[in-house]
Amino acid sequence: MASNFPEPARILVADSDQIVRHTLVDILTNGGWQVKPVADGNAVLDMVSSEDFDLVVMDMMLPGIAGPEICQRIRQLPDRADLPIIFVTGSVDDDTLRAALDTGLTDFVSKPVRSVELKIRVKAALGYRLAVKKMVRSQSMVDLMATAGSVCHELNQPLQFIMGTIQLALMDVPRDQMIFKQLLAIKEKTELMGSITRRLMDITRGGIGICSSEKVMGKTEKASDNI
Repeated sequence: MASNFPEPARILVADSDQIVRHTLVDILTNGGWQVKPVADGNAVLDMVSSEDFDLVVMDMMLPGIAGPEICQRIRQLPDRADLPIIFVTGSVDDDTLRAALDTGLTDFVSKPVRSVELKIRVKAALGYRLAVKKMVRSQSMVDLMATAGSVCHELNQPLQFIMGTIQLALMDVPRDQMIFKQLLAIKEKTELMGSITRRLMDITRGGIGICSSEKVMGKTEKASDNI
């Protein structure tokens, strides 16, 4: 398998030149990825809008819609802002590449395409997207636990008020009356709810700490890799 994705990553390949397109497909397929080839810019937008891909590899100057405009449009699509895009181009002058990067391009590969270079850049782009997904999931879990902890805290106050009211009522009600037994039952249920909320608060505190530690460890490992 070419990446750490649960399944082989899906890559959309676009080039109007049939030979180049087939070459790209062969390289990426041999790398272990699932590849879908198209020949023009309109097809790229249609495919990205209707299907889930992990990466787009396309010629910078496609017929119909050029690469930079496609890149801009993809960035405006819901849930596609982080989709990695690699241009395959014969134009490697600074102005051209700077303009391409300004559109949200992830990376580029010069023509003629070399198999090893393309695979390295594809792996890097897919690895970056996987890291972003993990970070988003981690942040979502932190937010969820923080919300749960806040709800438990807010529930604890009215539960305490109910418990205090029941305690006072029990002092004024004769033990042989039915209402006394009913108040005892309510007291037991309220104590149970209080116990549950306290356990949830402890769990959410611990969970937030674990998620935060994992994020710190991730940043530390990334920093170590860069040394």
